[in-house]
Amino acid sequence: MLQPSIKKVMIAEIVLTGQRVRLLVPGGIISGIKPESEDTELDSMSNQVYRDYQNETSYFGNLEGDDGYFVLEKAVVSVAGSNTQHKRLIVFYDSIIGIAFED
Repeated sequence: MLQPSIKKVMIAEIVLTGQRVRLLVPGGIISGIKPESEDTELDSMSNQVYRDYQNETSYFGNLEGDDGYFVLEKAVVSVAGSNTQHKRLIVFYDSIIGIAFED
């Protein structure tokens, strides 16, 4: 039986709380909040790619290990003191080193 990693499960549960989170990634920090709805073009595109992936691989169910992604809204990417804001941002589980609630 394929299982997601404890890292992926923990991150997903924390993001689902709806609180603003701060993610430590190799290149800096990403902060954002889980979107209240999935009604943007980015959401539609990412959902379609995921469905196509499932069909092509004949795999149905959760992606194993750290494979997978989630979307944050009002995201800020901080790298070397420079901040870039994004309305929506796709984050891949395997790129995350740590997670915290933003103060």
